[in-house]
Amino acid sequence: MYATYNEFLTSINTDSLPEELLDQTIIESALDDASALILSYITIPYDALIEPYDKALKRRCIDIAYYYLMSKRGFNMTTAGDVCVANDYNSAIEYLKSIQKGSVILTNRTDSNNNLRNQPFVV
Repeated sequence: MYATYNEFLTSINTDSLPEELLDQTIIESALDDASALILSYITIPYDALIEPYDKALKRRCIDIAYYYLMSKRGFNMTTAGDVCVANDYNSAIEYLKSIQKGSVILTNRTDSNNNLRNQPFVV
């Protein structure tokens, strides 16, 4: 999984989900599903991803998992919070498409050619 249960809980508004959806097993399942979706976009160009995962990728994993859980609860698109969750999900999908196209490069690839952490700082 690209994000953990604790990372998820500290990143979302837990009041928006019913108590039964805050179960660790359910959240981890949503994170696992979100991670699988992420891999469906990046397996070929980023098959060598290792921990620690790019923070932006973690954020997208949480956004997707949150959307999955909110879908179980149901959306009220007249509520700003629900609209925000749906927008974050759509942004996450667009981000994954950008990775797939090669216009976004993650920062933790094991091949150092595109690893921003291994590049010298240039002014």
